[in-house]
Amino acid sequence: MKEEPEVAAVLSDVMAKTPIGKTVRVNFLGDPTPVVVTFKFVGGWVVEQKLSPGMPLEFTRGEDKYLENISIDLLPYDGLK
Repeated sequence: MKEEPEVAAVLSDVMAKTPIGKTVRVNFLGDPTPVVVTFKFVGGWVVEQKLSPGMPLEFTRGEDKYLENISIDLLPYDGLK
């Protein structure tokens, strides 16, 4: 897996501009690549979401004090064979 710091920076910016309680939607444009997004919350909760190529990431913005980290990993993809 390859983590993309520029994608994380864009997500951070979008989240900062989204009011609490509203939907955050991020489209991963470019080459069709599977994406794994991992949310780590206070209390040890970890939520991992695998997105198929072309699928957007959507979640409801909450309060910052509960979210510890978000990581975004781009998986290798060689297309259908």
